[in-house]
Amino acid sequence: MEKNEEVTVRVMLDIFSGPTNPGWTVGARQIEEIRRLLDTSRPVTPEEEVEAAASGYRGFVIFNSHLQAALPYKIRVRAGVVGITDKAGHGELIIPTAFYEDRLHLEAYLLAQAATRGYAAALEEMGGPRAGD
Repeated sequence: MEKNEEVTVRVMLDIFSGPTNPGWTVGARQIEEIRRLLDTSRPVTPEEEVEAAASGYRGFVIFNSHLQAALPYKIRVRAGVVGITDKAGHGELIIPTAFYEDRLHLEAYLLAQAATRGYAAALEEMGGPRAGD
């Protein structure tokens, strides 16, 4: 990566079924924390992965579309499970290829990040957990 090339890792709060979901770009410090919290030591079977609701809180998706920052292409976290997609596919509806227990609480970290960015009320309104729950 060139010295002045920007890392483009985005976090999306998957909460709305119609309107655009809120999201933000993360900086180097947040990327480092995501890496630290991304624990792939305890795999779970796909059957243990919680089915996403049609509407309301469905967790977070971290997009690393340019495969930068030593993170997988896509990370989905919700209900104590982290889904990893290593390679880009066709479109954005990419099915995770591996699932892991969220032992180090990546979801809780992202909930706190969402709250500091002003999304606490939307999370509560859409049935999501509160930061610190």
